[in-house]
Amino acid sequence: MVELLCPHCEEEIELPNDASGLFECPYCEGEFEWNVDGEDDAVTLTEPQAGPAREKQFSFKGRPIHLVEWLSHSFSIMTLLLLIVCFSSNWYTISVVGEYELSVSMGLSDAELTEGNGGEKITFDESVDDLQALYNLMCVEQSDYDCYEVLEELEYWKSWKNAGSLLNVILICCTLAAVASIVSRIVIVLTNLEVVQISDTPYIVSELIRKFAPFVISGLLFVGTIIYMIINPGTAMLESPGITLDSSFGVIVWISLAVPILTTILTFYEIEFMP
Repeated sequence: MVELLCPHCEEEIELPNDASGLFECPYCEGEFEWNVDGEDDAVTLTEPQAGPAREKQFSFKGRPIHLVEWLSHSFSIMTLLLLIVCFSSNWYTISVVGEYELSVSMGLSDAELTEGNGGEKITFDESVDDLQALYNLMCVEQSDYDCYEVLEELEYWKSWKNAGSLLNVILICCTLAAVASIVSRIVIVLTNLEVVQISDTPYIVSELIRKFAPFVISGLLFVGTIIYMIINPGTAMLESPGITLDSSFGVIVWISLAVPILTTILTFYEIEFMP
């Protein structure tokens, strides 16, 4: 008997020593010629039928892992950590310039007021509810300048609440995508290192998630941060004569803009080194 590999699915096939002519692979049913005109080589004639053996041709399991891929794996973990930090970070800071030591740090769902050595944290929900109750009490049946000020303050804190809520939803979506990306990378690494064995379908799905999840995360995070920068009300309500305000976006904002750009570039390079 002579042993050879099917030119379609690369499964091992045994044929008699003097065999020649047209044969059909018992695994993928693809046809090939063997020992025709004295040439001991399998020549492909027809493509195999769809099925497990056909699917195996598209699997890249066991391939070496490039350095760029290792960098992308590490960067995906760093991105997840960044997203977790985003939920509790200060995205915007307002400070009173002058003799008053007052600053307001805006998070996604609350604001921290710091005056001197003391500080107080209020949530946007509480501020909106309290101001709405005050407006209903004072201004439903009558309207005056005080009502206008209450309404203006109410709209101000509503704007902060809406901006934080929208960005919070986007960050949740990014976090879920980042977790899926890391899980897919773990599956791919363990499979390529032959630590675990999985069928081709989950492997291909993991490859697709690994390829496209970074683009989804980067796009959502970048766009979400830009929208937050546009729709937040800034210092509009706090400005008054005789008071100078200094405001700035937090470091987390600029990191949230830079990381998606770096992720996109690194992912393009990673795909270049993938089969």
